This record gives sequence, structure tokens and C-alpha cells, in this order.
Amino acid sequence: MAIQIKIKKCFLMLLIVSMFLPPSGILRAEDGETEETGNTEETEETDETEKTAAAQISKTKMTIPIHGAKKKKLSVKNPAEGTVYLYQSSNKKIVSVGEKTGLLTGKKAGTAKVTLIKKGKKKNKIIGVCTVKVKKASITKKNKKMTVSINGMISPVVSYQNSKAGYTYESDNESVVKVQETMKGTGETSFTVMALAEGKANVTVQEFYNGKDTVVGKIAVTVTKPTLATKRITMLKGQSLKISDVITVNYAFTNNVAYDYVSADDEFLTLDEETMTAEKTTTGVNLDVYQTIDGIRSMLGTVVVVIEEENEHTPEINDDSYVDLSDYNNDYEEGFDEYDDNDYYSVGDDFVEDEEEDPDDSYEDYDEYLDSAEHFWNE
Repeated sequence: MAIQIKIKKCFLMLLIVSMFLPPSGILRAEDGETEETGNTEETEETDETEKTAAAQISKTKMTIPIHGAKKKKLSVKNPAEGTVYLYQSSNKKIVSVGEKTGLLTGKKAGTAKVTLIKKGKKKNKIIGVCTVKVKKASITKKNKKMTVSINGMISPVVSYQNSKAGYTYESDNESVVKVQETMKGTGETSFTVMALAEGKANVTVQEFYNGKDTVVGKIAVTVTKPTLATKRITMLKGQSLKISDVITVNYAFTNNVAYDYVSADDEFLTLDEETMTAEKTTTGVNLDVYQTIDGIRSMLGTVVVVIEEENEHTPEINDDSYVDLSDYNNDYEEGFDEYDDNDYYSVGDDFVEDEEEDPDDSYEDYDEYLDSAEHFWNE
């Protein structure tokens, strides 16, 4: 009798415990262990992989010129094997697209949508849409002003050039900036824009397309004389430097110019062709800089050279490659960044001017910028 009561009690306890178990009868996994319910971590990872591998359109936004010299193209990311994909334009008068190739051609300024479609047996499926903006030729805000030296070549930068259009250039002050038109053997016309004298001029860029002349924009050109950027340098006694490595000229002539240098006192600073050597310490000896253009020699300016003895604060130098720039006067008119406040500068180091990003986002990539410049010279 006592045994039967114990069995009943045990059965009752098991019944009560089973009421709190999950329907599958298996306890849920803890501490990241997988369950046998089908919602495993392994399945979640598989689903995520499938999601990232799904077919997509290569770009959702693009800007192209009318009849650009370099064709832009859309493509399919993660295409499924054996699947046919097609492209369709919402407005073929603005942008046409190769149905199978995805090659884009701008027809006129405006915006259209290009849809990527997956061909199905019974029903087609939209994979993605790219908004394509077609822009006409223009001169960006960044390129509407430029400063060049006398005798410098001017290359107007026109964004979104139409490869089927012709471009002409006209100066409103030919005594300062002159446009020369040359007929090539192929019958094409090339243009050379030259800065002749100090002053200001406006260069108007016109486009000829479909029988119409359109003003693309104007470029305000300031022509200035070269000036010395370097005003003062410090050398160590016994040090030799190549002069052209440490003397910088603002708006230097781009061609037909030669520079020569004269020391005010050979006792302190001697010159050997293009090299100067610090002989004795001094608080300052003048180095005169001259330029010769078309046989005419003129003084460009004077650099003060301070010569000091080496001391415990002087950094270690190798092959006479250091010059003090603590008093370097970097007065570029274009507003270059000032050098950091370090005492010595290695002549061997290359200084690279920071490239300013185009505020008008005129180019999808740098290749298009190069195409624009190349188009100017190949006209």
C-alpha cells in the first residue's frame, strides 16, 4: 500500500514538471548553444549570406554629360548564373541605355530612371533603379577664376563636355590674354590661350551643337608677374644646398626662363653654378635672384641667408639635406597652407599641394576630369 502511494506521488510530480517544459520536450539552449527548434544560429548566418549575394544594380545614382567621350555603364552585382537581365530607361529622350549592355548615353539635360529587370519565365522582377542626371557643359565655381604668370598657358576646364560639340574661346582683353586659333591638317581647329602681360581678362567659352551657339560660361583670368615666395632661410656653417631646391617662385614662367643667383658676400656664402655653400656664420647675407626671359635679364628678388654654427639643438643631418624654415615666408597668393612650425626641412622630401574637392561634384571620377582636359587640347 505504501509503495502504491509513493508511485502516485512520483507520477504527479512528473506531470507537474512536464507542464513547464517547451512543447518539443527539449530545454532551450543557453549560452549560445543551438536549439533543435529550427531557428538556429547556423540558419541565420545562411540567410544573411543569401541576402548579401542577391543580384543588385551597380549604382543607384549617376551624373553623365550629353554624349560624353567616355561612356558610363551600369552592371549587375552578384548575377545569378543563367539569368537574363535587361535595362530600361524611363525617358529615352534624356538618357538611352543598352538593353543588355547597360551602356548609358546622355541625350539632353534632365533626369531619368534606368531600371534593371530580371527576366522570368512567367513574370519579370525589378532588381534595382538608378537615377541618371544628364548635365550640359558648364564651368564650375572652382574653375571660374584663375591666376597665371606672364607667358603662361591657360587651359579652360569645362565640365561635362559634349564629345559631339565644338568649343571656342574668346578673350575680352587680347593685350593680356590672347586666344590663337590653329587649323590642323585633319581640318580640326585647335586653340591656344596665352597670358601675354600683367592684367585681367575674361575668357568666354562657347559651345556649338546641333546648329546652335551657347555660352557655357566665363573665366576671370588674372595675369601676374612672378614673385619670390622664399624670403629668408637658415643654413648651417659648412652646409651646401642646391639653390633651386630651397628657393621657390610664385607663378613661375612655364617656358623660356632661366634663373641665376648672386651672393652679396662670398666670404659668407659662395656659389658654384646652382649650389650655394655656407662658409662663415652671419646674421644675414643677401642672395639676389635674377630671371632671364627672351634674352632680357631682370632682378626677381632677394633672399636673406642666415648661417649658424651647429649646436646641441640642431637635429642630425645627412648629406647636407636640411635647411631651417622657421622664418620661411610662404606667401603664395593662392593661399597655400603654411608650413608646420618645425625648425628643419629635408630638401629630399616632396611637398604635395592638397587637392581641393570640387564643390559642384562635377566629375564622377578622376578619369572624367582628365577626359575634359584632354578634349580641350585635342580640339
